[in-house]
Amino acid sequence: MKNALIADRYAKALGAAIADTDQLESNLEALDALSVLLAESESLHGVLNNPSLRIPERVAVLDALLQRLKAPAPACNVAALMLRRGRISLLPNVAELFRRRVDQRSNRVAATVTTALPLTDKQAEPLKLGLQEFAGCDVRLDRRVDETIVGGVVTEIAGVIIDGSVRARIDRISRALIENDDGIMN
Repeated sequence: MKNALIADRYAKALGAAIADTDQLESNLEALDALSVLLAESESLHGVLNNPSLRIPERVAVLDALLQRLKAPAPACNVAALMLRRGRISLLPNVAELFRRRVDQRSNRVAATVTTALPLTDKQAEPLKLGLQEFAGCDVRLDRRVDETIVGGVVTEIAGVIIDGSVRARIDRISRALIENDDGIMN
């Protein structure tokens, strides 16, 4: 809980530091890229969190990395501040909370679609357009794969779950057949 509050403060500060809404996406992309690098590289994570290295040395490593990522100044400043305060491990949380703020400022809602097989861009586009019509605003579509749904699509948008999976249909048919056998339904 405490870490969530701290991460939210950084996300809020970053949002406040960016007046131009056109700059929001590039800062978000930089935070996401840095988060992925920290998650994938134990050595990088170890260097940035190593108390035996002086803060300026760790900041120099972070600065070089952010420079290679071509990160905008606000994202660089927040990451450096987090490093100096010993909170760099909260970066993925900050990125996720900042993403929500970017979506809100951009009048966009996140939607997650889960399918049994990966969707192509051609398949995802009409789905996104339909969700935009449903939501009445732009949609950021996150795609996930889960073979257990067998087929169809499970969509979560703005807290609403639309389960159009084959697995859900089979479960509904199975429940109906069981209820009919017990004489509950006619």
